Amino acid sequence: MEILKKRPLFSVLITLSSLFQGVIFAETEPDPAIIEALQGDKLENRLAAIKIIAELESIPEAYWTLIATAALDPQDHSDIQNAARQHVIFLKASEIFSSLGKPATASIIPHLDDDKKRWRAVNLLSRIDQAALPALPNLLTAAADKDPRVRYFAAKTIVNLNQSGAPAIELLIRLLDDPDNVVQEFAILSLGEMKSDSDEIIAALGKKRRYASSENKRLATEIKQELADAKDNSGAILEIRPSFSCEHYLAKL
Repeated sequence: MEILKKRPLFSVLITLSSLFQGVIFAETEPDPAIIEALQGDKLENRLAAIKIIAELESIPEAYWTLIATAALDPQDHSDIQNAARQHVIFLKASEIFSSLGKPATASIIPHLDDDKKRWRAVNLLSRIDQAALPALPNLLTAAADKDPRVRYFAAKTIVNLNQSGAPAIELLIRLLDDPDNVVQEFAILSLGEMKSDSDEIIAALGKKRRYASSENKRLATEIKQELADAKDNSGAILEIRPSFSCEHYLAKL
């Protein structure tokens, strides 16, 4: 890389990204140019750096916190090109953290304490599967956050981690009273997918409560009845596959 030292940083990163695209290569020590790009303000540099890191066979721990910080940039980019770059950075970071596993999740957790980054942080955790497990205590707290986006992504992550366990069921039953329509709908549909004993879920869905929409009320009634019928007929829980959508949250990335 000596021949690249005199070239502008962005040019160097783009060259490296092109050279190594699709090629897995090893790097035992963090590269100063990569660190500079991740810490800098230019999104094109950050994106190029993230793409290079994603191809590494072994990602140095020194990059982990920088990747999380770059992915969770709280700025709302009005420029379409920069907004697209930030979105790709976020998606690449989720792939990286998913592959790194549980140890790297510690680099994301501190961002849950930042009001401006929290919903992005729980969104990131929702995308890394079981690697998010170290953040479970933080997620249980986030599920009561004032921001519905935080509550939604926290609940989604907890369900992904513990789909049929007590913490997930207790949380989803609590979110049946959530004032946000999307969060409440997610809770209803997720309870319909639970594969544990259905008595508690049927009772929760049958309880009189204030629903955020008439559609949610109808949905809760239908799923309660389907679960009850399945239990009465065979003792088995009917598996319901929800077609849940939250694009209006994801669009704000």
